[in-house]
Amino acid sequence: MKKIFLAFLVCFINICSYAQVNVLKADASIKSYMLSKSGYADCWIFRYNSNTNIKLMYNEVITLSNNVFVYVVNRNPEQSWIDGYEYYFVNKNNGSISKQAYKYSPKTFENWTRIYGTDYTTSKKTFDFESSTAKAQQKIMMRANSSQSHKYAVIISGGANEANNHIRYWNNCSALYKVLKQYYGYKDADIYVLMSDGKSSSKDRNTSSKVHSPKLDSSPLDLDGDGVCDIDYAATKKDIANVFNQLSKKVTTNDNLFVFTTDHGVKKPYLCLWNEELMNDTEFAKEIDKVNAGYMSILMIQCYSGGFINKLAKKNRVIMTAASGNEPANSTLEYGMFFMPWIAAVSGVDINGKKVNADLDGDGKISMYEAFVYAKENDECAISGDEHPQYKSISLSLGEHLTLNGCDCKPKYIENRTISTNTTITGCDIELTNVTIKNNSSVTIDAEETTVINGPFEVELGATLEIK
Repeated sequence: MKKIFLAFLVCFINICSYAQVNVLKADASIKSYMLSKSGYADCWIFRYNSNTNIKLMYNEVITLSNNVFVYVVNRNPEQSWIDGYEYYFVNKNNGSISKQAYKYSPKTFENWTRIYGTDYTTSKKTFDFESSTAKAQQKIMMRANSSQSHKYAVIISGGANEANNHIRYWNNCSALYKVLKQYYGYKDADIYVLMSDGKSSSKDRNTSSKVHSPKLDSSPLDLDGDGVCDIDYAATKKDIANVFNQLSKKVTTNDNLFVFTTDHGVKKPYLCLWNEELMNDTEFAKEIDKVNAGYMSILMIQCYSGGFINKLAKKNRVIMTAASGNEPANSTLEYGMFFMPWIAAVSGVDINGKKVNADLDGDGKISMYEAFVYAKENDECAISGDEHPQYKSISLSLGEHLTLNGCDCKPKYIENRTISTNTTITGCDIELTNVTIKNNSSVTIDAEETTVINGPFEVELGATLEIK
């Protein structure tokens, strides 16, 4: 009897030695560990609750081991990224914590339980362009922005997949669509909207503030409430190419094009499209370059959006991004943080329904430069240093004259020229690059606004230059 008891005792001790860490201890351990680290106070921590391998975005997989509890940590839940998640493993035998490098977020949070973190802060406010204040601003804007140029716009919202296609992306597109139509007179047929799965009635949008508890619906096709379908295509590479092919045959050098992107972004950089497609900066620039617009404004508010600037920058373009190429962009449940003051600047009314004035020079128009300055100065995350909006205009003065309605002061570029006769150069803004004046010539530069001289620039002995 004594021998049997001892054998049982040995077995019991062995079992206990391999069951030292239960799920409650593991949860407490990982929370304590994460919260002891600087910068993790507002993080979300999730525990995986299945025995199957863990599927991540873009076909990445974690092969599950039986001797660990798996946790994923999102340091900044209100940022629009899917490649900033951290994976930790708590050993069931000894409680040791290890970190492993996986690039992307879980495909869904269906088998995850959040053990730490609070839900998104949400004001539940959306832009109201039907208020008396908004209507008054619409009349002012429409009068100030009358133009003979033809205006086109492209709105792209990828969404990645249904769980990650948050309602704020639809809200961003809806607000912009209304402003383009109601404030700047864009025609429905000239606004090309590419959103998630396009016109499909399948569930493609997550309206929940709880990432681990999605509420899916089908994105409404009517963006401005007039009862007409406004979404034209899915946000895929194929349909993006289709749209820019169409525009390449329509848009002329007398026309204006506005391009807007919202959604997730990934480093390198990539724009996340529907069905987990990725489009990099070279691919996106290739599509943009198909269109020979006279002037182009590009607003990109996804994470790492600043990384697109180098490939997109050209003399006739102004580019604005919500973040640099090395950081995520921030958002609320309803809108992007940079987008909210930007749309307020170009519409004259903010998210609270109050009138705003972004018109720095008092000409009654909101230029792309003025919209960017106002947005940056009123973006709470830019003020706190959590994101760094970027602006690029190769022609320094272009953004000061380019609005959503076109350019009212078109720059004149004098490049790579030798001037050997008397001449007067007139225009709104005049920019000279690599110019030589010779042969005793007399040259007068008479710009309505500004004159910019870039090197090399030479006035030979005997020649004269006058800048009025």
